[in-house]
Amino acid sequence: MSLIKNKIKNDLEFQADYENFLYSSLLDNEKDVLNKILALLQASFKEVFVEGLDLFTEMNDSIEVDVLKMPQSKIMQRAQTINIESDSERYALVVEFSKLTFKINYIMVEFFIQKKEIKMAIIINDSLLNTIEKMESRFLEDLSPYYQSYLKKTSEQKEKLALMLNQNTNSNSMYTINTGDIFQNLKYEWKRYDRNFIQELEMTIHNLLMENDIVTAHYRKGENENYIINYRDIRYPRAQKEAENENNFPIPDFFLRFYETDSDYPSIVSYNENCIVPKDDDSFVKFFALKLSLTDEMEIKNFLEYQLEENFNKNKNEYKEFLELILIKYKEFLVNGKTDVITNKYIMEKLSDTQNEEIKNVQKEKSNSLSPIKWTNSTNKNDFVKIIYALHGAKLINNGEGEITKIVEQAATAFGVELSKSWQSNFSKSKNDQNADYDQTSVFDKMKTAYQDYLNKNRKN
Repeated sequence: MSLIKNKIKNDLEFQADYENFLYSSLLDNEKDVLNKILALLQASFKEVFVEGLDLFTEMNDSIEVDVLKMPQSKIMQRAQTINIESDSERYALVVEFSKLTFKINYIMVEFFIQKKEIKMAIIINDSLLNTIEKMESRFLEDLSPYYQSYLKKTSEQKEKLALMLNQNTNSNSMYTINTGDIFQNLKYEWKRYDRNFIQELEMTIHNLLMENDIVTAHYRKGENENYIINYRDIRYPRAQKEAENENNFPIPDFFLRFYETDSDYPSIVSYNENCIVPKDDDSFVKFFALKLSLTDEMEIKNFLEYQLEENFNKNKNEYKEFLELILIKYKEFLVNGKTDVITNKYIMEKLSDTQNEEIKNVQKEKSNSLSPIKWTNSTNKNDFVKIIYALHGAKLINNGEGEITKIVEQAATAFGVELSKSWQSNFSKSKNDQNADYDQTSVFDKMKTAYQDYLNKNRKN
C-alpha cells in the first residue's frame, strides 16, 4: 500500500480531491464513527481495542488524510471524551468501524478508478479482499449480512477492474510510447533520474499535448467558472510552488491552457492524459528510453518485441542499432544491472544474427537467379572448408580479414554446400587427425594436378 499512501500524502491536489470524494460518499453517522476511531488511533489509544484485531491499524494506514479536520489538541480532547469503558462498548465500536472499513475501501477503489489509476485501484481491492479473508469467524458473524453485501460488491469490483486491465492489455497500451503512462510511472520513480532532466521533460510533454489539442477540462461559460478560477488562482500556483521543493516531484500534475477567446478562463490539461509519441517525432528516442527504464523487468522482452513490430516494421538491423545507441545515450538511468542486461540479452538472442541471415538470403536469391554453381564432392565437405581457409589465409579473400567461420558459411551458401551445425567441430578434428594415411593437403595436390593438366591440354591444342 506504500504507493497509495505516498500518493495521498505527497500530492496535495489528489489529497483534496480524495477528501471531498470520501466526505460526499459518507453519511453523517458514518462520519461520526470514523472520527471516533481515528481520534483514538491518532491519540495512541490503540489498547482500547479487542486484542488480535489488526484491521484498525491497517485501515488508519490507508487513510492518510485529515478526515477529522481538527488540530491534534482537539483530537486528544475528543479521544478522552469517548466512553469505551466496557468490553462490549469497545467491541460495538469495533464492529461499526469494521462496517465502515468495507465502505471506505470500496469508495477509495471507485475514486482511483475515476482518476484512471487502475493499478492502485487493484491494489486496494486486493487488500480489502485479503483483510476480509483474515478476519475472525466470530467477528464476521456480527457483520453479516453487511459483510456479505460488501464481499459481493468488492468481488464485482474486482471483476470490473480485471476487465479494464484486460482491455488495456489487449490493445497493447502498456507497451506503447504514451506520455501519460510514462508520466504516471515517473512520479513514483522520479528520484532515480536527474532533476533537471525531468524539468526539461515537462516542456516536451506540454508541447505534445498542445500540438495534439488534448484537454482534460474545458472552460464552459456559465457552468464551471468557479472551478476554473480555483485552479487558476489557488491550485496551480500552489502546485508550482510544491514542485519547486527539492523533496517533491519537480512537475505539477497539470498546466493551464489559455485561449484568445477566453483569456481570463483557461482550460486544464493533465499531464496524465494519453498522448502517443510517433517514431518520427524528435522526442521519440527520449520517451522510448524512459518507457524502457520504467518497464517491469518481467515485461521488458514483451515491450521490445512489441516495438520491433509496431515502430520498426520488423527491421532487426535498424532496431539493433537503435537499442545499442540508446543504451549509450541514456546510460545514466538505463544501465542499472537489470534493464541493460535484459536488453543486451534480447539484442544477442533476437537481433545479432540478423545481418548474417540477410546476407545469406541475398546470396541465395542471387545464386538462384544465375546458373547453379555447386560443390560436387558431397562426400567430403571438409575439403571445401580447407579451400576457403587457404584462400583466406593467403589473403586472397577480404585481404585475410573478417571472421573466417562466417566467410566459410557465406561461401557455402554461394556453392550450395549444406554444412552441418557441427562443421567447425568436424573440421577441427580433421586438422588434428594423427592418422598417417590421412593427407591434409590432398585436395590442393588434386587442384594443382588438375590445373597442370588443363595447361598441358591447351598447349597441345
